[in-house]
Amino acid sequence: MKFTPAIWKKMCVDLLIRRIRLPDYYSPSERTLYLYQLMYPELFSQIDHRTSVIRIYQSVLSGQLTSFPRAFLSGNKASNRNACYCLIYALQTYGGCQTEGAARQMMSGSRAIPFLREVRLYDIYQRKYRCPVTFVDDAIRLAGW
Repeated sequence: MKFTPAIWKKMCVDLLIRRIRLPDYYSPSERTLYLYQLMYPELFSQIDHRTSVIRIYQSVLSGQLTSFPRAFLSGNKASNRNACYCLIYALQTYGGCQTEGAARQMMSGSRAIPFLREVRLYDIYQRKYRCPVTFVDDAIRLAGW
């Protein structure tokens, strides 16, 4: 059975979508997908969530969003994973790190703190970690390379 807008209306899901308080960082068109992810987590892999997190992170870096959505990087287990996805993305895209070893080496050097500031992850690093290497190790463990 394919879900069409007509079926959504018959099931009153469109009313549900309008009434549920969803994260602000999802656009109206993405809210349906977000609800699918909540209702059927077995059908959606981590890759979908990771892609969504990176898209939001890119919006923050490009200036489309002036700041991270509330509780996006800190607060619970999922937001900690979000921060790790962002760090891995930043290291690969802006840090030029192609391997875990290169990422650890970069984060153990003097360039780590300026890099974290540049990619807007310094605040979360400062709140949760003692040193940048711990942050990258946590990111590799939680988010994978």
